[in-house]
Amino acid sequence: QYRGAIRLKPDLLEARNNLANTLYSTGDLNAAITEFRELLQLAPDFADAHNNLGSALYDKGDVEAAIREYMEAIRLKPGSSIANIAKENLERAALKREIDQLRVIGQLVIGIRTNHNTNHKGSRQYISSADAARFKQLEGVTHLMDSCANALERERDEGGHPTKRSEMAALLKKQSYLTD
Repeated sequence: QYRGAIRLKPDLLEARNNLANTLYSTGDLNAAITEFRELLQLAPDFADAHNNLGSALYDKGDVEAAIREYMEAIRLKPGSSIANIAKENLERAALKREIDQLRVIGQLVIGIRTNHNTNHKGSRQYISSADAARFKQLEGVTHLMDSCANALERERDEGGHPTKRSEMAALLKKQSYLTD
């Protein structure tokens, strides 16, 4: 239906946006991203399309590109309802990026501890109790960040409540992993 309208009138922006949204909602992310980008070639100031493209890119795993699209939607229509939606999406994407980075750091910490405990010949190298406590705390941060990332990806915590960046930060502060 949308494709027929677009064939008759290629610059019909709402039909293109609806087609891209339909493709997105059916899980055809590549086709949706292509349609959103074609739409934005015709109408680079279409804030809704930037936000929607950001969501498709986020779901595909391209968080950095999603962040750019959300920021563009906010820039184009500050104070609008679409800007508010884009701000929430931006917050979620930024938190995911940070959590992914912390997961990498956590894996490095675990790797360092493993390598520190066993040298290249397989003999044990003992670490001080102070170092062991620091490694333990870092591993705790890693596990907490994994929990936060999982809640963010589900958009719900284990109790079924919506997750937001501010709530994640409060949880981390409560666990004494962050300071003001």
